[in-house]
Amino acid sequence: MKATGLARLSVGFAATSVVLACLIAAPYDVVSQEIDDFATALEIDSEAGFECVMEPRTMAQVGSPGGGILGSILVSRGDFVTKGQVVAQLESMVQKLALEQARLRANNTVDLESRRERLRLEKEKTARIQSLFDKNVVSSAAIDEAKTAERLAEFAVQAAEMDQKAQRLALKQAEQALERRTIRSPVDGVITARMLAAGEFVYEQSPILEIAEIDPLFVETFLPIDLYQYVRGKETATVVPAAPVSGRFEAKISVVDQVFDAASGTFGVRLLLDNQDGALPAGVPCRVYFD
Repeated sequence: MKATGLARLSVGFAATSVVLACLIAAPYDVVSQEIDDFATALEIDSEAGFECVMEPRTMAQVGSPGGGILGSILVSRGDFVTKGQVVAQLESMVQKLALEQARLRANNTVDLESRRERLRLEKEKTARIQSLFDKNVVSSAAIDEAKTAERLAEFAVQAAEMDQKAQRLALKQAEQALERRTIRSPVDGVITARMLAAGEFVYEQSPILEIAEIDPLFVETFLPIDLYQYVRGKETATVVPAAPVSGRFEAKISVVDQVFDAASGTFGVRLLLDNQDGALPAGVPCRVYFD
């Protein structure tokens, strides 16, 4: 595609040189005619279309956030997957046991309930001693001791409540640790490759699967810089895939590069091609028409 772009570049430069020469040396009517001829040449080139390639929107290499033995891969090459779907699983027996332990601790309220009961008894004791103190039956030391015991019981309840909250956080941490052993698809797409097999060790940098997101497809093309203003005024274009894919499809222009490639005299254009049913494959050459 670049070679074709360079070929067009040579033609474009040659045509541009002709126009500039006419502007400098020719009379006004001759200059007008040369400009018209140059515009016609561009129009003919646009009608002939430009080479392009239909590419996946994303090529995601899916790995694991942690290392471990790969327990199973639940998809095969060519399978369509949805975002969030489980595609692989690391061995996770240790994490499952840790989760069960964390769940038992989080659901254990015996210590908290016993301390609450202790606090209730201390409050009743303080109330009785206070009544006796009001009748001058006991000394102030007795009431102070009762109030101190009640206060200590309150602190014990608060400590038990904090411990209960910590156990609940530990339960969430254990759940997340187990979840990290489950590999999910980050996109809607199609499986293009399996890099590992069940039983192999997975490192944090090791990709397990490759997933291509093909809805929408990116249509990439390079155009001569002479068409820059013309294309900027367009919203859509027609894409015609090469054989064996057939048909004409409307694509939306999403990106018109603001930086030109000075070496080839071209600029890039990206179009979005709807592919909800997955009928159009990626990696197919095509031609794009801005008519």
